[in-house]
This record gives sequence, C-alpha cells and structure tokens, in this order.
Amino acid sequence: MTPKLGAPQLCGGIFENFTKIALQNYDFLQFYIDGNKQGEWSGIDNAWSFVSFPVTVGNHDFEWEYDKDGSVSEWQDCAWLDYIVFPPIDLGQSTNIDEKNFNFELFPNPTMGSFNLTFNDAKNHKVEVYDTNGKLISSLGNQQGNTAVDLKEYSAGTYTVKVMPEGITYQIVKQ
Repeated sequence: MTPKLGAPQLCGGIFENFTKIALQNYDFLQFYIDGNKQGEWSGIDNAWSFVSFPVTVGNHDFEWEYDKDGSVSEWQDCAWLDYIVFPPIDLGQSTNIDEKNFNFELFPNPTMGSFNLTFNDAKNHKVEVYDTNGKLISSLGNQQGNTAVDLKEYSAGTYTVKVMPEGITYQIVKQ
C-alpha cells in the first residue's frame, strides 16, 4: 500500500506527523518527499512517535510506503499516521503593499490555540480567519493595536488569516 499526497505551492517550513508501528522486523514503513526517502521504521513500537522533516518552497509529493516481506504475518502488521501538518500554502500577495508604512506581527506561529495580532499603525483593521475548507470562522472589525484571536475550539490544522483593508493573507498553524 502506498498512500501519496500532492501538495500545492508551499511556503518553506516543516512537515510533521505522529507515527505508530506494529511491524515485523523485516517489514518497513518508509516516508518519501519528492521520491527521496526521509525516514524508515520497522519493529514494534507501541508508543506514538513525533517526526518532522524540512520542506523547501514549492510543489511537493509526500508518500508513505508499506513494504511487507510476505514470509511471516505476526502481530498487527500495520502502521498508523496521525496529526499530519504541512507547511503553509503560499497564497501570494493579493495587493501591492507599502511595507514601510505597514507594520504587522502575528505570533506565535505555530500556536496551541490562540495567537496575537499587533498593528503598529493608526488604521482600523478587519481580521478574518478561514478554516482549511475556506469557511469563515471568525471576523473581527475595527481592530487596532494588539488583538488576541482564539482558535482553541477548532481542530489542529492550518488556518488563513486575512487582514484588511490591505488584503494581506497569512497562514497560521494550530497544533
């Protein structure tokens, strides 16, 4: 079995997931990015293990391969993957921004549930947060100075934050 995912234009960053295996010593779970092996696991590990791999900017293929030797079937002969987190997608700039006159901070990223927006100008800003399906989940108007955004009630994943009137979009990862 070889699950394979193609990812659109990604910003550089870290690919992460948790892995748990119950394989014979001659069976392997292998993970590839763009056809290059990044990791390999075999044997029995009853605990979840966190793994992460650097990813460059651009389009990528992520592939897991289960290599079964066929001679012996013991234990559960399987592997589990959970909580897969990709680097943010590069949405590009939607407008030309005079960055000298717009000072904006979004932190921490990644977040465990809430993040802060700091505006260092006198404008009123509207902040919209979208989930991975593009559904608007939060809209905050007339924001100045420091704004806290709470995502604790939402599942882990990558969310899009849009700041207006500039039309700037950012990606935030909730762990």
